[in-house]
Amino acid sequence: MIWIGRASVLVMTIAVLAACTTAPAPRDHPRPSAGSAPWGTVTGTVRTTAGRPAPGVLVVPTAAGASTPPAPEKAVRTDDAGHYRWQLMPGRYVLAARHADRVSAGVTVTVTAGQRAYADLTID
Repeated sequence: MIWIGRASVLVMTIAVLAACTTAPAPRDHPRPSAGSAPWGTVTGTVRTTAGRPAPGVLVVPTAAGASTPPAPEKAVRTDDAGHYRWQLMPGRYVLAARHADRVSAGVTVTVTAGQRAYADLTID
């Protein structure tokens, strides 16, 4: 009986320690959280060369300088009106729109903490 009691205490201790331990967020791909001030927002519209909204297009950021944190390894997709919105760490980024084999020219944008920047893109 004493062995069962000690085993129970050991299992409960391990469970409590595991519940208290959390893995740190990856440094190269930080995620915005509610109320986190260091993030800035980039919004814009992707249009075709004919001036129509381009829905379903991927907008991909790339860090434009050594002092800019790496851009997330993902993209955002434009909505039905061609609008997109990104939350990024402060720095300079080159944004490009991609759809199938079409790619827009890159647009450089500076992201400032707590501020909104605008960058419109045109895709062929």
